[in-house]
Amino acid sequence: MTQTTTTGALYGRLAVLGLALFVYLTAELFPIGALDDLAIGLHVAPATAGLLLTAYAIAAGAATLPAVWASRQLDRRRALTISLVLLALSQVAFGLAPNFTVAALARGVAAVAHGLVWSQVPVVAARYAPDAERGRATAAVFAGSSLGMIAGAPIATGLAHELGWRAASIVLAGAAGATAVLLRAALPETPPPPRSVRTCGTVSPGPVLTVCLVTIALVVGHYVSYTYLTLLIAPAGLSGSLLVVVLAGYGIAGLFGVTLVGRVLDAHPRRTALAVAMTLTCAVTALGIAHLGWIVFVLVMLWGTAAAALPVILQHAVLRTATDAPDIPSGAYVVSYQLGITGGSALGAALLSHTPATSLPLWSGIALAAGTILIITAPAVFGSRLPSRTDRAPRRGAT
Repeated sequence: MTQTTTTGALYGRLAVLGLALFVYLTAELFPIGALDDLAIGLHVAPATAGLLLTAYAIAAGAATLPAVWASRQLDRRRALTISLVLLALSQVAFGLAPNFTVAALARGVAAVAHGLVWSQVPVVAARYAPDAERGRATAAVFAGSSLGMIAGAPIATGLAHELGWRAASIVLAGAAGATAVLLRAALPETPPPPRSVRTCGTVSPGPVLTVCLVTIALVVGHYVSYTYLTLLIAPAGLSGSLLVVVLAGYGIAGLFGVTLVGRVLDAHPRRTALAVAMTLTCAVTALGIAHLGWIVFVLVMLWGTAAAALPVILQHAVLRTATDAPDIPSGAYVVSYQLGITGGSALGAALLSHTPATSLPLWSGIALAAGTILIITAPAVFGSRLPSRTDRAPRRGAT
């Protein structure tokens, strides 16, 4: 961002980028709230309908790096706009799908661009922001995903129940199309770094690998227990109508966590990363021994605060490790996150078939502690100083 860019223009761009994450996450989670209706409409069992989520995650993980590589020469504004157009087309096809196979293929269209959106939105946001506010900019756009959990998914579920899942899918298509128009209108031309930077930049595989390993460890630890959150809190009496309160509180706490981390991440990146990782580790692990309802509720709120802030600190670390050519490293981080989700959910399921639910937080704690130790031992990646643009060759496109 140049000196002539106003604060209002920056906030407008960040708001539109956050909206892109909001819409994409809402569409991704749409089958959860409409699962029974989808099963009936597509003439499959609810368990089969649930594969729409699993298949999406697998496709997104597999397509991320190829999509980032294929779009490396595209203007970032154009790449993101095309991604939202693909989401809109995907939702239209999904809403018109006559059977499960077509519905799964329609979801796959959006999954192809998923990794591109989630890896590039934070990178683009950081390019628009001044050096000293890149952490704040990253947090600002991730607030869109937090709002997707709090408001987007419930709104989509409500639309599915009131209008039917097909009509609700078309509404989401309209929202994605409108977001594509806003991206095209609000963002300036944002060309990729020059070819010389992309091919000979200062990206070192060691720090990128460290971020990916930290990501896998922390996300696996999170999802081992998060996948079965309702089972963990039910013995404390947090079920039925109270479950809705807990889930809403979890989402609100996450939005608070993203906001708080955004305020301090630029000035204290390593302390912030450690605080998030340690809070996540302690809160989840303690659930294995907590029994009183109010204590469990507090722990879940701390969990939600740290879990939502987790992508912010990890994405910020990616920007530290690849200041000139962050596209592929950011894509690798997104793949690592998807691997963590898949691995954590699968490990939780395997453990649950042999041990009680109360043991899951202990296993989560082991993985989370491993990720925290990796952060402690990697001060160069999660350290106190993010290289400024004055430390390297001038960049184009961050107008």
